[in-house]
Amino acid sequence: MTVVVVVAGVVGWAASARLTGTPDSLDYLVAARSWLAEGRPLDTAGRPFTQFAPGYPAALAALTWFGAELLTAARVVAAVATAVTAFAAGRWARRITGSSRAGVVAAVAAVSIWPVWTAAHAWSESLLIALAVSAGAVLSAGVARRSVPLVGAAGILVGCAAATRYAGLVFVLLALPLSVQWGGTLRQRWLAASVFVLPVLVIGGAPVVHNLTVDRSQPLGPRAPADASTLDVLMQAVTGVVKLAAPPDAPALVGVVSFGIVAVVVALAARSLSAPQRSDLRRSAALPVGFAGLYFVATVAGAVGSRLDRLDDGRLLAPCGPLLAVAAVALVSLAVGALSERTSGVRPALRWTRLGLLAAAGAAAINVVVSNGLARRPQGLLSPAVVRSDVLQEAAAADAPLVVSNSPGVVAWALDRPVVTPPLRGAGRAADGWPAGTLMVWMDVGLADVADLDDLTGACDVDERADLAGGKLVVVNRCA
Repeated sequence: MTVVVVVAGVVGWAASARLTGTPDSLDYLVAARSWLAEGRPLDTAGRPFTQFAPGYPAALAALTWFGAELLTAARVVAAVATAVTAFAAGRWARRITGSSRAGVVAAVAAVSIWPVWTAAHAWSESLLIALAVSAGAVLSAGVARRSVPLVGAAGILVGCAAATRYAGLVFVLLALPLSVQWGGTLRQRWLAASVFVLPVLVIGGAPVVHNLTVDRSQPLGPRAPADASTLDVLMQAVTGVVKLAAPPDAPALVGVVSFGIVAVVVALAARSLSAPQRSDLRRSAALPVGFAGLYFVATVAGAVGSRLDRLDDGRLLAPCGPLLAVAAVALVSLAVGALSERTSGVRPALRWTRLGLLAAAGAAAINVVVSNGLARRPQGLLSPAVVRSDVLQEAAAADAPLVVSNSPGVVAWALDRPVVTPPLRGAGRAADGWPAGTLMVWMDVGLADVADLDDLTGACDVDERADLAGGKLVVVNRCA
């Protein structure tokens, strides 16, 4: 297990070598930087940071406060989160099955796809996955030992998960099955449930209270109306779940086939168990399925009620993958153990299968390390070609009272100053309220849903200051 955890950490570090910037990544990084400079997280426009939960930028800011450079801090979080996910998944599966071999397989399965992929981006998913899997492992141990301190520790981890992604607030509902499984008197059950719920509400609820002080109508931050029907969201969710069984960049057919194979194996394993074994499995493996199911429902409900990233690319549902991997490995391990008692040829086949899976995972880990290396080479919106482009170098030298850009995250990150986002298409011209000398930084990598530059400046007296590699600069002199 130690080897798997160390390798997972190295792979997470290597995967984050090509740290790929996205608009969300830049929002997190700008919030973390402002937390250090201003003492509070701010968004790219200099307003209180409310669009996402603050747990991930808080972790980045904490590491930066100890001396790490911000992008290095993002890599440290990715590497540590990947290693922690492997360790927690292995311990959890071992507790369910009583088999150290099952624990190793679960650790490998839990980090083989989605934690490694999310580690390559400055996103909150890596941290959320580590917190959710760790919380489940600790809560499982707490219930098994009837340990109130462990249950409280699980509540703290769940609270941190909720402070990292608002959908994690739904994990508070695990207090209901916890009180049922705890046993004992009603008072003892209430005590265990309360010890779990209290830190969840305090830690996870703090960002919600903060958001309410900013805007009482938006406790979970600003949310645009949903742009997809409920049926479309559900279809996206189904596709997203299928993609959990294959790498995100694999063809759709690979995901379908992989998911089908896993589903068949799990179904056959469940069918092979006797009635008493199924009862034991339900009690022990229900927790990881419960974690994954609650998160899935909360994410789908959020996508139905507001505009989120599409669910069919797998990113928003990524935390479900490691959780379901723990349950699937535990189920198959218990089924194989039961079959091996009746059939002598099962154990050798299992041994070779396990070795094959570990060898494939090892080859994949080597490929990640070799192809990415260990030295940092930012990609996407964090690449030097973007953040050090000619247009941003020119913009940095300008003295403007207001900066407006169709790529506010990139410009705010590069210029280290607040940047206003233009209105959406069809929302009208907002340039009337911009002071003279406003600098518009129009990037080639800008947001697709904002108004066109011509629409914003059509009735204004403007000077095109520069048309350079990466975009153009426009100065607003006066608007009628």
